[in-house]
Amino acid sequence: MITVIFAAASTILLGVQVDPGLTNSLKNIALLLTASIAVFNAYDSFFDHKSLWINDTITLTQLRSLELDIKYYRASNKEDLNEIDNFKNRLNTILTESAKQWQTLRAEDKGQKGQRANSPQVTAF
Repeated sequence: MITVIFAAASTILLGVQVDPGLTNSLKNIALLLTASIAVFNAYDSFFDHKSLWINDTITLTQLRSLELDIKYYRASNKEDLNEIDNFKNRLNTILTESAKQWQTLRAEDKGQKGQRANSPQVTAF
């Protein structure tokens, strides 16, 4: 959104009719704004915020579900070690899948679709 604002502002700055002494200053500001657009677009392209946001939202939803299940289990006053191990395994699965998804996104950025980026294997607790 900021790039749209910068693009509109630079267009206005270049098109506005003002005192000739002020024209060079406005051109320099417009040049700075358009250069900033390139930097913002490169940053956004590299990090792919939308995909990361989707992945984080899925992970957060799974963690909240796990938290509710743990609270429900604790309220039942049970002490089943197998159930506690299941909670731990679910947590590990959630964290591992989230990390794998992040690695997949990074590998795709590097043009290595279907392969992992050069990073260590991610494992949870």
